[in-house]
Amino acid sequence: MRWIEWLVLITLAVLWGTTFLLVELAIPSFAPFTLVLARVGLAALLMLCLIWRRAPWQILRQRWRVYMAVGFFGSGLPFLCFAWGQRYIESGLASVLNALTPLFVLLIALLLGRERYNKLRVFGILLGFIGIVVLIDPEAGASEWRGIIVTIVAAVSYAISTSIAWAKISRYSPRENAWGQLFFASLYMLPFSFYEAPWQAAFSASAVLALAALSVFGTFFAYLLY
Repeated sequence: MRWIEWLVLITLAVLWGTTFLLVELAIPSFAPFTLVLARVGLAALLMLCLIWRRAPWQILRQRWRVYMAVGFFGSGLPFLCFAWGQRYIESGLASVLNALTPLFVLLIALLLGRERYNKLRVFGILLGFIGIVVLIDPEAGASEWRGIIVTIVAAVSYAISTSIAWAKISRYSPRENAWGQLFFASLYMLPFSFYEAPWQAAFSASAVLALAALSVFGTFFAYLLY
C-alpha cells in the first residue's frame, strides 16, 4: 500500500480504538438507546451537509432496502450492543472482542461460497477464537458474561453488514452509503429513546464531551475515511 493508505488505516484504527473509551465515559449519563441516537443522529446530520447537493432524499428512496439493512447491522445494533455491554465489561475487553469481526467476515464468506475453504483459513479462524477465549476471565460473573455475549453479537453484526455492503453498495459513493446507513440507524433508535426519557437525565460535562467526540470523530470522520 502507498503511505497515504497506511496513514488512513492507522488513523481509522486510532479513531475506532478510542470509541470504546468514549462509550465508557458517556455511559454514566446516557441510557443505551439515547446514547446511540445522539451518536448516529449528529453524525448523520454532518454527513447530510456534505452530500446535500447530491439529492440525499432521492438516494434514500432508491436504495432504502439495503440502507435499512446496513443501518441496522452496521450501526444501530452493534452501537447499541456496545452501549449496553460496556456497562458490564471494561472498554479494553470490548475492543478485544470487537477484533472478532474479521473472523466472522471470513466465516460468512466461506459459508456463502465467496471464499474457498483451505486448511490455513480454517486454522486461522480457530486460532483467533481460541485467542479470545484465553483472554476471557474464567471466573467472570453472570453480568460480565452478558456483556461479553452482547459484545460478540456486535462483532457478528458488523460482519453481516460488511458482507451486505460488499455485495450491494460497494459501487456507490462512500459518503452516500454512510449517510443512508446513519439515517436509518437514527430512525431505529428514535422511538426507543423516548422510553428512556433523556430529558429527565442529569448529564455531566465529561459525558457530553465524550459523546460529542464519539459522534464527530469516532463516527462521522471515521465513516468518511472508511
